[in-house]
Amino acid sequence: MVRFSVVEGKEEKRRKLLRPSSSCLPSDGEGEDDDDGGGNSSSAHKEAVTVLIDPDVLDCPICCETLAPPILQCNNGHIACLSCCTKMKKCHSCYFPIGPNRCLALENVIESIKVPCPYASSGCGEIISYAQRRSHEETCIFSPCFCPIAECTFAGSLQQLWHHFRSRHVDHTNFFLYALPFKVSLDENEPIRVFLGEDNVLFLLLNKSDVPVGNVVTMTCIGPDSLKGDFSYQLTARSKESSVHFESSMENIKRWDGDSPSKDFLLIPRGFCGAQGKLSFDVCVRKKQQ
Repeated sequence: MVRFSVVEGKEEKRRKLLRPSSSCLPSDGEGEDDDDGGGNSSSAHKEAVTVLIDPDVLDCPICCETLAPPILQCNNGHIACLSCCTKMKKCHSCYFPIGPNRCLALENVIESIKVPCPYASSGCGEIISYAQRRSHEETCIFSPCFCPIAECTFAGSLQQLWHHFRSRHVDHTNFFLYALPFKVSLDENEPIRVFLGEDNVLFLLLNKSDVPVGNVVTMTCIGPDSLKGDFSYQLTARSKESSVHFESSMENIKRWDGDSPSKDFLLIPRGFCGAQGKLSFDVCVRKKQQ
């Protein structure tokens, strides 16, 4: 089966360049007849071709999502993805019933197309199925993450973001070890504090002070979706006569937009603030395997 690679040009949304991978072509000497007659071989070398294709033909005409097997068709050959066919029952073009007829030719074409990860320039060397490229982009560890510091526009992979913080924002970074509690003290109106874990993952401690009864505090990590569920955290705040404690799994984000991404939080009552308007509490971050 011929494996295709996709190269995106200037007209990215309108055309994609598909070319067979050299690894799929016979090497010198392969497929040639061992007889000395010359001229006629039992299987000729496959010739590399370049094909320009409108990427719209690889999308479902109803939901516009990338087609993936099984692809169904009506008796007139109009196609749609399985999800849309299940909902509509009839063809969107000719209104003929859509049965279990699969468009195997198009399925074979889509399954044969392989594309490099769009984040190859950041270090990802994966060659992925065209139909699976979006799911890969969401979990790729090289997908871009954005610097949370105000007015900084840097974006890069998790590793690149770590180097950026160490070189540009070291004064804003607090280091810690997993599973070991550490104390945090911040101004009552300080919205964000950045922490760097021992494996170079960035964490944000977010503080909302516009709540009438106190401060809403939560944590999140910056990283791709592949980090989802990898971390949990504990927050404990104390006053002279009482304490509040909170535990939660940690959500991950790629860009902080100034708001809290989590619905789970610790509410620290207003009376817990010190005389100078300082919030003091203990934080403990754990990795999933710990």
